[in-house]
Amino acid sequence: LPGEVADFAFGRHGGGGGGGGGELDALCEDLHGLPVEDAEVEVRSFLRRTRGEVSEADVLGVLLMVFRADRDATLEGYEPWDNSLGYCGRLTDICDANFVGNVNEEGRSTGSFPASIVGIVYAECGRTLFLAAELGPAREKLTKALNVFSLIPDGGDEAVKHQTASARASLARVHRRCQRFQEALGQYLQALQLYVELDLRQALAGIITEWSETIVEAGPDDFSAAIPALLCELAVGAFGEGSDLHVQALKDIVEACVGVGQRWVAAEPLTVRARLLREEASGSSRGSRRPGTRQGPSAMLAAEAETAEEDAAEAWEEAVAQHLESRALEPAAAAWAEALKLREALNGPESELVVAMRSSLDALRQAAAAQAAAVEGEEGASTTEPQQETETEPRSAEAADSWEDLEDAEGAGAPVPNDAW
Repeated sequence: LPGEVADFAFGRHGGGGGGGGGELDALCEDLHGLPVEDAEVEVRSFLRRTRGEVSEADVLGVLLMVFRADRDATLEGYEPWDNSLGYCGRLTDICDANFVGNVNEEGRSTGSFPASIVGIVYAECGRTLFLAAELGPAREKLTKALNVFSLIPDGGDEAVKHQTASARASLARVHRRCQRFQEALGQYLQALQLYVELDLRQALAGIITEWSETIVEAGPDDFSAAIPALLCELAVGAFGEGSDLHVQALKDIVEACVGVGQRWVAAEPLTVRARLLREEASGSSRGSRRPGTRQGPSAMLAAEAETAEEDAAEAWEEAVAQHLESRALEPAAAAWAEALKLREALNGPESELVVAMRSSLDALRQAAAAQAAAVEGEEGASTTEPQQETETEPRSAEAADSWEDLEDAEGAGAPVPNDAW
């Protein structure tokens, strides 16, 4: 059982106390496979005989143990889902009847189950319903679990926050299965925030993968150029640059951008990946290697690094085109400079292509400076003359610097193209 439920039941918080541990295990084994109605009768009889009283907390705890055993048997293919689904209904009914938030006509609480216990039970049942492909009831139970968790001051302790993050991830999967992609992406981002706070690296890596898969399924309409940049920053901070989890996160983020036809947004993670491969190739050629990196012939690693550098250069060049379409000359110049660095390494610093790119970069920087001066002049004039409203440029990926910005950006698209520069 979840630790919080085990602590709450069986005597620690009004559960009646007393022994019966070995008998309890035997009882649970005997109840395996019985309908929940029959199992509950047996549980109440057992508690009355062994403890002298029946606590609803104990009833909940024992039924949860039987429920989990039945569900495991179903997942292994030994039992149908019917019995487990019956337990989901009864367990949540017990929580509803005993929730501490229930009040009578005098305004007094009529229950003893705290929000943490009720939320955990609802989340457990919601996940089970999802596994059984009962998507509507699963969404209802998981939503209620999150509503109950939200009643806990400051989100509760670390264990409760872990349960909340898990419930959000499960609800995201339900929405994804129902093709409610915008809701799924929102829940994934909230789960990510909690996993970062809890420093649960494997779970965090898994959620980044799921978010990336979901955005591809959703398509470009639900894609925000701000989010990949924040996920990259999050990944390097959580996993450490060059670690297996960091490299996997970069791969997931790049595939998400490419999958929705926005490779230019992945220019930065592609560049980081290329640099890491180049460093690995250089280390291999010198006979040294970073801990945790792959071992292989230096020529093979060098070829892989060169391919990655080509991909990154092309992404930056695509980014330039995007910025020029929206007449954002300063970001276009910055992207062209990044592309130039990679082309210098790939084609040589004096190659015809690189020389032409340098000339283009100089011209682009001059144009960007003139544009900035013109904007500054217009802003100065606005203090003396009323100006017509002008269309503002969308925020770039670097502009989002908080989780609130990230959530607000969800669903926003890439910059809307205007006349090319």
